Amino acid sequence: MAISIQLGSVSVDPRTLDKRPSFTESQPATVSAQIKDACSIMQPTFILTAAAVDLVNYNYVHVQSWGRYYFIRNVITMPGSRVELQCREDVLTSNADQIKALSINLSRSSSNRNARLSDSLQPSQVNRQCQTIEAKDSYIYTANPDDIRYVLTVQGGAHR
Repeated sequence: MAISIQLGSVSVDPRTLDKRPSFTESQPATVSAQIKDACSIMQPTFILTAAAVDLVNYNYVHVQSWGRYYFIRNVITMPGSRVELQCREDVLTSNADQIKALSINLSRSSSNRNARLSDSLQPSQVNRQCQTIEAKDSYIYTANPDDIRYVLTVQGGAHR
């Protein structure tokens, strides 16, 4: 089955939601390709004529009829002047419009921090006072008489 694919080059961070602007600026090439038998839509393999395009400058594929974008994972030279492109879907760009349309509260953001949302990775205000108190009644645990002894004590409860 022949399908039209658009080859391009993307140099932005793969974690970027929408890579299409840099994709269209990179002089894409549209070529006809065969779909390898029994391939996944998430990880398709395209076979095209090696003379159709110089693949050195490309690392990204757009299949407009599927509405999906792919990273080129591997390029394999085949007999008969053919090339096999093994691809992996770029799910962020393929679903960018749906992701942008979501109305959600993010629990973590690298740039737009919301003080009303708890974030366990962000430092919170700490007012820690350490005191050493001699404990009179402690539980002594000994697993083996030859082992080290541990003294476990809680003074005044877990939180004050």
